[in-house]
Amino acid sequence: MMQKKPYLLLAGLVGVVYANVYLNSFHFDDITTILQKPWIRGLDKIPMFLFSFAHRPLVILSLNLNYFLSEFQVWSYHLFNIAFHMIAVWLIYRLVLELTFISGNSDPLINRRNGFLAATLFALHPLNTQAVTYISSRSSIMATCFYLGATIFFLKGVNAKNNASQKGVIPNYQNTNMNIPFFLSLVFLFLGTLCKEIVFTFPALAFLAHLLFFSQSSVLDWIRQNLRLVCIVATGIVLIFIETIYFKWNFLILSSATFSWQTYLLTQTFVIPFEYFWKFFFPFNLSIENDFPLISDWTRASSFFGVGILSLYLWVSFTTSSKIVRFGMIWGIITLLPTSSIVPLLDITAEHRTYLPLAGFSLAMAAIISSSCKLAVDWFRENFPKKINYSFLGLVFPIVVIICFGTLTTKRNRVWKDEISLWSDAKLKAPNFVRPYNNVGEAYDKLGNYDSAIKEFEAALNLNPNYVFALGNLGNIYGKLKNYPESAKYLRKAIAIKPDYAPAIYNLGKILHIEGKLRQARDYYREAIEAESYFAEAIFNLAHVEMELGRYEYSVEYYKRFIALQPKFYKAYLGLGRALMSLNKNSQAVEAFKKVLELGPSSLSVKVNLAMAYSNLEDFDNAILVFDSILKQFPKIAGIHKNLGLIYYQHKKNSPKAIFHFKESLKIDKDQPHAAQIRSIISKLEVEQ
Repeated sequence: MMQKKPYLLLAGLVGVVYANVYLNSFHFDDITTILQKPWIRGLDKIPMFLFSFAHRPLVILSLNLNYFLSEFQVWSYHLFNIAFHMIAVWLIYRLVLELTFISGNSDPLINRRNGFLAATLFALHPLNTQAVTYISSRSSIMATCFYLGATIFFLKGVNAKNNASQKGVIPNYQNTNMNIPFFLSLVFLFLGTLCKEIVFTFPALAFLAHLLFFSQSSVLDWIRQNLRLVCIVATGIVLIFIETIYFKWNFLILSSATFSWQTYLLTQTFVIPFEYFWKFFFPFNLSIENDFPLISDWTRASSFFGVGILSLYLWVSFTTSSKIVRFGMIWGIITLLPTSSIVPLLDITAEHRTYLPLAGFSLAMAAIISSSCKLAVDWFRENFPKKINYSFLGLVFPIVVIICFGTLTTKRNRVWKDEISLWSDAKLKAPNFVRPYNNVGEAYDKLGNYDSAIKEFEAALNLNPNYVFALGNLGNIYGKLKNYPESAKYLRKAIAIKPDYAPAIYNLGKILHIEGKLRQARDYYREAIEAESYFAEAIFNLAHVEMELGRYEYSVEYYKRFIALQPKFYKAYLGLGRALMSLNKNSQAVEAFKKVLELGPSSLSVKVNLAMAYSNLEDFDNAILVFDSILKQFPKIAGIHKNLGLIYYQHKKNSPKAIFHFKESLKIDKDQPHAAQIRSIISKLEVEQ
C-alpha cells in the first residue's frame, strides 16, 4: 500500500487541477488535425495512417479511438490527454527512484520524497497547461511518456550490466535477463518516434546518463572509451541534418517559416533562457501567442547575450556537485534542440515545446529544493536546539508549490474554455500579432456574430493588409451576408497573394455556383480540391454541381469520395442515390437511400426516392410498403395515392385498391395533371367490376 500511495496522490493532484477542462472546446490546429481529417472517423480508417511515419501514426490512432468513443464530443479527447499526462507524472516519479538508487542513496523514504516532489512539480506546473489542455499537443505528451520509459529501462539495463560485472559475471549478448531492459528501451524509443520527432535526442541523453551515473572517467576519457558508439550516433545525426537542410526531405521540418535558419538559430539563443527557462521558474503571462522579437544581426555584440547566458547555464550544469541536478539541467537543453536550433519552425516560441524539457527541470529543481530544505532543517536544529521536530519545515516549500502551481494551472485552464477566451487573452498579451485577431474573428463567425467577426478581421488587416487568412475570412463572411461583389473582392485578393489558398478558392466557387455559373464554379471547386485533397465541402459541392450539369458519372464519383471522408453525412447518400437513379443503377440507389434513412431524418423526399427506385427495379411489394409508410405520416399527398393506384392498376391487377387510391388522389387534388386520365381509368375499372 505504501508503494501505491504516491501514485494515487499524484493521480489525485492531476485529476483535481485538470478537472475543469473536459468541456473546453477544440482549438486552432484541432480543427484541421481532428475535425477535418478523414483518418480518425472510424476504426476502418486505421490503414490510412498506421504505416505513415510523417503523420505521427500513434497520435492519430489515439484520436481514432477518441472518435470511436465520443465522435466529436470533446470530453474523451481531454480525458486521453490528462491520462497520458498522469502516466508521464508517474514515470518521472519512477525515474527519480531509479536515479537516486543508482546514485547510492539507499534511504527509500528520502527517495520517495524526492520523486514525489519532482513528479508534483511536473504534474502541476502551469507551463504544461498548453500541452495537456490543447488536444493537438498530445504528440508532446505521448512522446514524453515513451521517452521517459526508454530512459528508465536504459538505466535499469546499464545498472544490471554493471552489477553483473562487479560480481564477476561477464556480460554477453546471450544473457536474456540482462538484455531485456535494453530491448524494452528500444521498443519505447521506436514508439516515441511514431509520436513526435523530439525522441531523436535520446542517444545524447543516454550518453549523458551513462557518463554521470555509471562512468568513473572524465568526459574526454569516456569519449575515448566509447568512441565507436559516439561516432555511429554522431554520423546518424549529421545525416539527418544533411537530409533536412540540403535535400529538403522535411524529415524534421514540421511547418514552413518565412525566415532563415540563421535568424531562427540566433533568436532561439534568446528564446531558451528568456522565454522557456524564465517561465520554468516564473510561469506567468502564459499565452498561445508570444510576442518574441526576431534577432537576425550576427554582427552585433548584443546579439550574443543569449549565447552568454546559455554558456553560463551549461557551466553551472557541468560544475554542480549533484549528479541529478546536472542531469536534469542538461536534459532541458538537449531536449529543446529539435525545436530550438537550426530547423526553423513557423512559431518562434510555443509553450507545449517545453513539456519534455520541463521533465528534466523538475528532476533538477526537486533535488535542489530537497537539499535546501534539509539545510534549513539542519540550521534550525543547530541554532534553536529545542525539543521541536523541525522536519515539518521540509514540507513548507512543497506545499506552497502545490497551492501556487495548482491555482495557476486551474486558472489557466479556464482561459482555454473556448476560442474567444483563448484568443482574446492572446490579443491582450500580443497586441501587435495579427493571428489572435483573425482567430477571434473566426470564433465569432462560428457563433453567427458576423458584425463582431468583421471588426476582428478588419483589425487584423490594419496590422497586415496582406494577411491572407483575414482576407479569406472576410470574403466568407460577406458571402454569408449575400454581399457577393464584396465577398468576391476579398476572395480574389486572397487568391492573388496565395494562389493555393483552398478556402478562398472554394468560397469563390460557391459564389459562382449561387449565380448559376455552373461550369466556372466546377473549375474552382476542382482547383480547391487540388490545393487541399481532403477538402470535404469542396468535394461535396463539386458532386452536386456535376449532377446539375447532367454529368452523373462524375457526380457519383465525387459523392463516393466525399463519403469516404465523412461516412455519416446523410445528405451525401441522398445525392448519391439520386445520381445513381439517373444512371438507372436503381439497386445501388436503393442502398444509398436506405443509408439516408439510417443516418438522417425520415424525410418525405427520401422515402419517395426509395419507393421510386424500388418501382424502377419492379420490386413493387417494397415500393408499396414505402408508399404506405409515407401515407401513415402524410395521408393527404395526392401524388402518393396516384403512384399506389398505378402500381395496383398496372402491376398488381388489384382493381379495388387501384380505384381507392385514384379516388383519394382526386379528392385531395381534383385539378392535378392527368386528372382526366385518372377518371377514365376509374370508370373503366368500375365497369369491369
